[in-house]
Amino acid sequence: MNVIHGLAATLNSALSSGSAKVELEAYGGPRGDKSSDSRRLSLKRALVVRELLIEDGIPSEKIDVRAMGGADSARLIALTSSCAPRPVSPSDRSRAPRGQAP
Repeated sequence: MNVIHGLAATLNSALSSGSAKVELEAYGGPRGDKSSDSRRLSLKRALVVRELLIEDGIPSEKIDVRAMGGADSARLIALTSSCAPRPVSPSDRSRAPRGQAP
């Protein structure tokens, strides 16, 4: 979660300048799987990260969430803003809520 908290500070600065937004793409399920189960898993992940960003002061109306289903690459979550793209890789387990696997 430290990655998300640190990123939130950077995003807050970037978002203070007008119409910038954060696009949160989340992935879940087997590679390339676009089934409803995979999309639900990816949505669950996205909503956890979205909630952490909101807790750290990112306005909810500035966060767009996309549940992508199964990953086509090795990432679980991708956060981008107009000035700070930053993918979060599966090897970074520190962002998962306590007691839950990402």
